[in-house]
Amino acid sequence: MIFKSDNLKLIVNVIIQISIIALCLIMPLTVSFGYLTFFYGVDYDYHEFLADFFMVMVILHISSVLVLSILNKKIGFYKIFFGQMENFSFSKVIYSIIFILGVLMLWKYCYLDGNLALFF
Repeated sequence: MIFKSDNLKLIVNVIIQISIIALCLIMPLTVSFGYLTFFYGVDYDYHEFLADFFMVMVILHISSVLVLSILNKKIGFYKIFFGQMENFSFSKVIYSIIFILGVLMLWKYCYLDGNLALFF
């Protein structure tokens, strides 16, 4: 059965690895097309598409790590932000989700809506 816990963990691990590879491939292309757009007038649509695809891969990666943490009943990404953790609690997962959503909302407000005055 495909929906057993071990199979789901394997599928989520594969998604995490694919998103990491995609991020490593897309980032230099995004930067290159941004450089070409700015200095040589190449069409901006290529850079914009790659930047949006990069953000989709970041969101896919973070959500997959979150799903894997819930399946393992251990917060794997918690150590990245807050250091070692001894006990698992869903309240810490909720706080981490709120933190990630806050960062995504800030990105949407500043980048997508063009309100960069927040930082200047």
